[in-house]
Amino acid sequence: HAYLFAGPRGVGKATFARYLAASLFCEEEHKPCGRCDACQRVFTGNEPDVTEIVSTDDKAIPIDRIRDTIATISQHSMGEGSRVVLIEPFEKLTPAAQNCLLKSLEEPPADVVFFLLSHEPSALLGTIASRCSVVKLTPWPDSAMHKALQTLGFEPNRIASVLPRASGNIGQALMMLGDQTGES
Repeated sequence: HAYLFAGPRGVGKATFARYLAASLFCEEEHKPCGRCDACQRVFTGNEPDVTEIVSTDDKAIPIDRIRDTIATISQHSMGEGSRVVLIEPFEKLTPAAQNCLLKSLEEPPADVVFFLLSHEPSALLGTIASRCSVVKLTPWPDSAMHKALQTLGFEPNRIASVLPRASGNIGQALMMLGDQTGES
């Protein structure tokens, strides 16, 4: 019911969490399909049963936002199935906010799954990490990044120019490819 995705910024924690969330809501046999209405709602941030708490401008996430989320997830879901809470980056929760969430992690409401994303898992309270299944996401091998970026439609010579500087970080590679003006 609670997963802690740990890894450097841009390695794909949020994408992975949304992919898993979409698999809970997907209407097709092979989940997630990425095409059905349910998947599209998750991927576009429009699924009412997915609550995302994100630090804006790298500011702390206050206890009030956690209390509001707990109140929301203690009610019935909008749909018929699961509810998902995605928090990124989790280390931006104040210690009071982390403690507030602890009871929900210990005794979660029915059909609620928590995805806690952290760039710095050592900044979390030990009691939080001990209530979660920890999934460490590591930098991507160059071959896997090359294949993924090519699948997204980037030209091989552009990909080759950013791979050494991206250091296995797919988010960094996408940012660099987006910043390029098409020159090779």
